[in-house]
Amino acid sequence: MTEPALTDFERQSLELLLSSPNCADEALRRQMQSVKVRKRDHSGVGLFVEFDVPDEMAAAARDRKVISNLSGQMRGLENGFGGVLYVENGKLKTLEFFTYDEQWPDNPSGYSLRLEKPQT
Repeated sequence: MTEPALTDFERQSLELLLSSPNCADEALRRQMQSVKVRKRDHSGVGLFVEFDVPDEMAAAARDRKVISNLSGQMRGLENGFGGVLYVENGKLKTLEFFTYDEQWPDNPSGYSLRLEKPQT
């Protein structure tokens, strides 16, 4: 089942992870216009957001890529959170959020996002 839209939190996280110079691949940034959420899986201490991207939008570089420098603070989390974007076969695959041994909130709010250091 496809859930059509990203939440504001998910979209802002993707935009930051895929921002230049953090990610040099313009094709991945273009995928944000067409990406659909296939599934959200709450793990208790985190959230996995799996994507569907049309095959014709795949980037030329088909290698596996992991962009793992997202972090932030959020209302209700004492120790903050982190985020990782997985790219497979040239397409956005999964966005993972995790806490540091705290319960992931049902509806993220009152958050701030930042990159630890650019990952070109």
